[in-house]
Amino acid sequence: MQGKVREQWLELCESAANELDPYTFVRVHREIVRLLDEKKQRITKSFPTVQCWLCGKTVELENCKTDERGRPVHEECYVAGLRTDRS
Repeated sequence: MQGKVREQWLELCESAANELDPYTFVRVHREIVRLLDEKKQRITKSFPTVQCWLCGKTVELENCKTDERGRPVHEECYVAGLRTDRS
């Protein structure tokens, strides 16, 4: 399967690099994004999930922030907590 996907990537990238028709380019671009999304899903399945220490919900690693103690937190939760502490 790996060789097949690699060939597909190479063909799509070459097609995007050489494409002059904007509609065809968008179609190729969407296919590249779809393959990237599939790869992201495969990769993120192997990573452990982290929980926001304020709300307890899962924090995506790409969006994960940490507080002053290094605990994982959503940015929105952290800001809301700061506002609550100041009130």
